[in-house]
Amino acid sequence: MRRTTTGREIFRGATDLSAARRLHEAGTPRPFFGGVNLEALPKMPVRVLPRSILVVDDEPLIRWCIGETLSAAGYGITEAHDSASALKTLAGMSEPDVILLDLRLPDSSDLALLEAIRRLVPAAAVIMMTAFGTPEITSAALKLGARGVLTKPFDMQDLARVVNSL
Repeated sequence: MRRTTTGREIFRGATDLSAARRLHEAGTPRPFFGGVNLEALPKMPVRVLPRSILVVDDEPLIRWCIGETLSAAGYGITEAHDSASALKTLAGMSEPDVILLDLRLPDSSDLALLEAIRRLVPAAAVIMMTAFGTPEITSAALKLGARGVLTKPFDMQDLARVVNSL
């Protein structure tokens, strides 16, 4: 027999909090909530947010802004200021979930570091950041495995949305 509830029903026939509390304390199961049979709902996959982010940029202020924004959102942030320190950091840490990578670094040609990162940590989502974006660079970065390209200057909330969507 299928049982439905009314909009006023709080818990298995109870319409006030004290009656609902008594039923709950008595161990009455609660498969219904607001007229919806919770047991009949499909099981939804749980999405786990990325936990660790490597920020690679030669500008300390940009690294700081990104770090503050994303650490406030609950991410663990590691920073690198050039390609050599990025590769050293990647060798010494567990694989990051997301890498935010500046296109132009003092010790790296445009996409060479992206290629090296894709070989070292193929599962990491790489987002390129650049003030020198062209359609050709964007296309090449995406072909090499970048998940996206952000053009500087960008809004930190937009960055947080992009990272959360990964």
